[in-house]
Amino acid sequence: MNLEGAELNYAGLEGASLFGARLQGASLYQAQLQGTSLDQARLQGASLESARLQGASLVQTQLQGASLKHARG
Repeated sequence: MNLEGAELNYAGLEGASLFGARLQGASLYQAQLQGTSLDQARLQGASLESARLQGASLVQTQLQGASLKHARG
C-alpha cells in the first residue's frame, strides 16, 4: 500500500493492518493507531507526533528520521 506523503492527521486507524505500508513522509499527527499492525511498514521521515500507539505492532518497522514527539504507547 503506497501512502507516501499522505495527510492522515487525526485518522482513526485502530486495529487496522498497515503491514508493509509505504508511509515515508506521511503525517499521522494525533492518529489513533491503537492495536494497529505497522509491521514492516516504511515510516522514514513520517510525523507520528501525539499519535496513540498503545498495543500497536512495529516489528521490523523502518522509523529512521520519523518524529514521535509526544506519541503515546
